[in-house]
Order: sequence, then structure tokens, then C-alpha cells
Amino acid sequence: NNSRSQKNGAKSSSKKIECTGVCFHKRTGKYLSQIRRRGKNHYLGYYSLASDGAFAYDEAARSIGGAGRRTNFRAEKDYEDARTRELEEAGLSASAVGHRDAIVAAIKDRVSKLPFSDKTVADPESGEDDADS
Repeated sequence: NNSRSQKNGAKSSSKKIECTGVCFHKRTGKYLSQIRRRGKNHYLGYYSLASDGAFAYDEAARSIGGAGRRTNFRAEKDYEDARTRELEEAGLSASAVGHRDAIVAAIKDRVSKLPFSDKTVADPESGEDDADS
């Protein structure tokens, strides 16, 4: 809870992130991406761009296969557009933060190694979704 953090004297990040599964990590100066499933956080990595972290979250969410899980981008093209915009706004080149193809390959490799990457979904008869939000 943000108000609880402020009461405890914790300062909120100056970086406003509007991506599910992504937060700015002040110590590293990068964006941390993670996903929660069955009460456990699964680390997806640190990224120089919020859009890359958001894409990592989306890949993990799709891997889980939960129908109700919210994603940041509807299609990979939306991610590419957001990444291009973010690079332009920051005045960075793709070589400064890593080329898109290499980042996408690394994200997909990391997600494939997560314990839930087999797209196992709960039995529809049970009425429970396999994924936590």
C-alpha cells in the first residue's frame, strides 16, 4: 500500500510505471519484472526499459495460460511500438539498451525455464483458475 509506505518514511520512486508486473528498482536503476502465481513471485529479470519488462511479464502470463490474466500488450507489434517510443523519449539508441531481437529471445528463453511454462491450467470442472493475479 503506497500510503503505508509514505507513513513509514519510504520514498516512492520518481519513475511512474503503468505496466503490470513491472516496477522501477532504484538501486540498480533498472526495471524489475516479475509475475505472481499460486502465492509465489517469479523473477523475470531486470530491464533497461519498462516496455521490455512489460513484455517479459506478458510472455510469462501467456505461458501460464490463465484466461483472466491481464497483459500489457495485445500483440508483439504493440510492444515494438512502445519500445520505440520509450527509446525516443529517453533519447537512447537500441544499441545502448540491447537490440530488440536479442532481448525478446532472452525473455522467451527465461520464461521457458519457469516452473509453469508448460501452460498447465486447472481443471475447468473445479471452477478455479490456475493463475493468481
